Amino acid sequence: MKKKKKDGINPVKDYQNKEELQREQISNGVNKSRRNLLKFLLIGSGALLLGRIFGPGLLKFFFPPKMEQDFNEFRVTKDRKELIIYDKKGEEILIIDDKK
Repeated sequence: MKKKKKDGINPVKDYQNKEELQREQISNGVNKSRRNLLKFLLIGSGALLLGRIFGPGLLKFFFPPKMEQDFNEFRVTKDRKELIIYDKKGEEILIIDDKK
């Protein structure tokens, strides 16, 4: 019959005294915390990296880069960086930059 591993303690190892047992229990707790921290750091950095790579593409997919509206006297064009107003002849009347 195999002994089951309980609380991260090796059941096969014969501990000479209580100090060894306590040290192993503490180190297993530290290792578990370290693994959890490393796991969260890895997942967070992966999410950040994917956001940086796919972020601009998703913005272009959900928000079209350019939008135009025609009125009787003028035409308004808007993209991500600026808003431009043209007159009937096609000359730019007003340009508004979007600075964040």
